[in-house]
Amino acid sequence: MSRYKTSIVLSMLLVSFPALALFSEFVSVSPTNEISHQDMRPTIKSQGNNVVINVPYIEGEQKYWLIISDQRLPKHKQNFREAIWSVNAVHSGIMLIAPLGYQFQQQRDKLTIKDEKSEIQIVLPRILAIHSYVYYDYPKSVYDGGTYYTIDIPSFLQKHISQK
Repeated sequence: MSRYKTSIVLSMLLVSFPALALFSEFVSVSPTNEISHQDMRPTIKSQGNNVVINVPYIEGEQKYWLIISDQRLPKHKQNFREAIWSVNAVHSGIMLIAPLGYQFQQQRDKLTIKDEKSEIQIVLPRILAIHSYVYYDYPKSVYDGGTYYTIDIPSFLQKHISQK
């Protein structure tokens, strides 16, 4: 009987104890899977030596970061969760982590603020864009993390260049 009670107590503890991001899934969004992830697909335009990147903005608790590495990264190294969630840690190969947001455009004829495109626009020199990524995740650990993403800017830039 005592063993049975212990099993019940342990089971209840396991069920009630939150698992941090237990059901999370990481996705690297690139031209190879962009059809499945239309809501995360960026648009890329060239402007001289610069690249204009527009990323769809999704309202919610998850946030966006620009990650610039010292080289182009394979998909298995594009999971930046540890870099985002760690405090004051130095991560090999990452040159910049910058939070992103989008700007509201104010209409001149009205006093209200209007969100026209719900996009984040990033303008980078091409030399940085070839190893830059947009990361979308919760800013800290959560009970159920859902899906978190890295938008593989170099692969979209390569596709953009090859279409010209």
